[in-house]
Amino acid sequence: MNVFAAISEPTRRTILDLVLKQPMSVGEIKKEFPSITQPGISKHLRILRRAKLVRVTIDAQRRVYSLNYTGFNEINSWIIKYQKFWNSKLDSLEEFLEDNNKQGVNEDS
Repeated sequence: MNVFAAISEPTRRTILDLVLKQPMSVGEIKKEFPSITQPGISKHLRILRRAKLVRVTIDAQRRVYSLNYTGFNEINSWIIKYQKFWNSKLDSLEEFLEDNNKQGVNEDS
């Protein structure tokens, strides 16, 4: 599963927010989504697991889900490209504004 496809669905993003705070069982996650069935939550968790965004551990009869930080590497790499782009654009804007400010000060003198 493509990581971007996995996070494109709002319910899955909310599930990630929940397990970021603390590991949770399927039942605990289900309580946060009264309108979604337990099989529906399990399907979302399966997609997140395939995208390596969550990991599951077995605790007796419970499956406990937690964030898999290494699964976010692809997202992070994608974001970094755009951060570099915007940082360079903002640096250029800052230089432009400083030059204009200096010229305005010089013209007032």
